[in-house]
Amino acid sequence: MNRLKYLTFFVLALCSVAHADNTLERWLAHQAEITTWQAQVIQIRRIKNLTNELSNPGTLQFIKPNQFRWELGKPLRTLAIRDGAQLLIAYPRLQQAERYPFDKITDPAMKQALLLLEVGFPSDATLFYEQYAPLKTTLINRENNKKVAIIELEPKAGGARKLLEKVILEITQEALLLEANELHFSDGSSLRNEFTQQVFNSTLPESVLNVDLTGYEISEPLSQK
Repeated sequence: MNRLKYLTFFVLALCSVAHADNTLERWLAHQAEITTWQAQVIQIRRIKNLTNELSNPGTLQFIKPNQFRWELGKPLRTLAIRDGAQLLIAYPRLQQAERYPFDKITDPAMKQALLLLEVGFPSDATLFYEQYAPLKTTLINRENNKKVAIIELEPKAGGARKLLEKVILEITQEALLLEANELHFSDGSSLRNEFTQQVFNSTLPESVLNVDLTGYEISEPLSQK
């Protein structure tokens, strides 16, 4: 009887893992159909040797394949905009902004950091699997019996793993919504984004990628020697 119980639990575990792995595949297929994505976000930073975590509310607007606008803080503390030519990070309270032109990004660590901004909304499954290897999947039940797959991945590139140890995606099995992503860095810190009020494939105004930098001190850190 004990052997039968063990075999039953083992088979059920295998079925759960297989189903959860399928969640990632279905989610990637779902992402390929998304042209725009909007969400409310809570960003939580945990820094090694700091007892209290740092939490900021914000919004995210994404336009396929890789344009986005992140706003964090109320009142606004940090604004990040990626368009076709550059990444712009603005700090309204300080009246400062930094430009990172893509053609000047040669450092592998910087390139990986830029890819991290996109880990939550891939549009190409093949490219995703070239960059990340699934490690483990766990199924959990949340409120109202909502089933969520917790998927752990690691970067495949050795250089990338020097910066980032693993990525965690939390995906609902039925609606295929990304509820959260979590980045664990090699220095022991982590960054978690929790998404709510998600809207897909709505028309976004062109102004999403615009920002008025009048009066800002603007720098290009990659150009500094």
